[in-house]
Amino acid sequence: MSRSKAELSITERFILTFIGYKTKGDFKFFMNNEKLAEVICCTTSSTKVMVNKLVREGYLIKSCDDKGRRQLSLSERKFSPLDGINMSNVEKTLILRELVEAQNDANYYKQQYLLEKARADRLSEELTNLKFQMIGNIAI
Repeated sequence: MSRSKAELSITERFILTFIGYKTKGDFKFFMNNEKLAEVICCTTSSTKVMVNKLVREGYLIKSCDDKGRRQLSLSERKFSPLDGINMSNVEKTLILRELVEAQNDANYYKQQYLLEKARADRLSEELTNLKFQMIGNIAI
């Protein structure tokens, strides 16, 4: 059985609920599709399709601020928000994921640094050995 066109999917309702949470207190929502895709655990292209659909159907208003950044806000059109989801936990999960990625990047770059340092030390040692060989050849 297919759903009616007027009915929103759970993911679309999640997007609207999340944007509503983020824009409480007159805050602006500037999150791009890639970051929003991370929040909803979806691909960037699917997120773009859903956001465009929500704009087209009048649930979201897409505008630009004075710096040219895309801004999303909820319209007055009513929808059934998702109940029982603590949106602050969604944010915490996203921040935790970013922390883990940053730590993984730091470990990678630390390993690269150690490899390059070892290479530089080896080259320095070779240079010192060459200098001693040249001095030895001149003395002979």
